[in-house]
Amino acid sequence: MPSLAAWREHIHIHTEIRFDLNLTSLRLFQMIVSLLFLAHMLGCFWFYTATLVGLDPEIVTWVSSYNGGSALDATPDVQYLYALYWALTTLTTVGYGDIIPTNNAERTFCMVSFIVGALVFGYMLSSIASLVNAMDRQAAINEAKMDEVKEYMRWRQVPRDLKVRLRRYYSHYYSKKTVFDEEAIL
Repeated sequence: MPSLAAWREHIHIHTEIRFDLNLTSLRLFQMIVSLLFLAHMLGCFWFYTATLVGLDPEIVTWVSSYNGGSALDATPDVQYLYALYWALTTLTTVGYGDIIPTNNAERTFCMVSFIVGALVFGYMLSSIASLVNAMDRQAAINEAKMDEVKEYMRWRQVPRDLKVRLRRYYSHYYSKKTVFDEEAIL
């Protein structure tokens, strides 16, 4: 049986080919969907934490405190909106502070959510950075080749005026020629 990673990669490749998508944009879309799913789960559990204590005007919870207690009598879609709003502001580290924990159960859940949010935020930031770096592979390979030329000239102690001319030549050369090894690819 194939691993989950192999299955996921197969789905990515199949989707990329079928819809003629860029794999980078597909991965970015997947991260956004994952963030929204995590926000949904945290929002549902955030509301559930209040229901564990009790949804009563006499019991102090975030539901009875936020917006004058309007969430107590609100329809489920409005209650979900409030909980999802809290989850997204927590996950994106904005945390406006308008929906706050009011009892120990909510505080405990908030602390767990803060840790999850910090980990997810860091992971997504690094993933987005690597996706952006991968988007312009030609420029990255060009830059690496130019660094190689500069290092070689430094090692050979090439005179300054020749270095300038060689840099101009290689800049022009790499801008007109692909840096990909077409023979190996084909």
